[in-house]
Amino acid sequence: MAYGTSFGLSLLPILAGVFLLFVNGKSVAGWILTVGGGAVVLAGILMSLQIHFQPTSLYNTLVILVLLFGGLGLIFRSLRAA
Repeated sequence: MAYGTSFGLSLLPILAGVFLLFVNGKSVAGWILTVGGGAVVLAGILMSLQIHFQPTSLYNTLVILVLLFGGLGLIFRSLRAA
């Protein structure tokens, strides 16, 4: 099951960054390599996803969207009050 993408080389910056962080926890280069490598791996995973939406009625779509954005509004309101 080869999908044509390999994350082997993209893991090297993470490993180098983790090594530098174990040597010196305040290493700026270590943090940059670790976060940058993680971002590259995350971007590679997101780009390889294949999303297919199932057909649904307009009513179900509106209910899903209203509940989603209503919940997000409640979360942001609680964060603002804190």
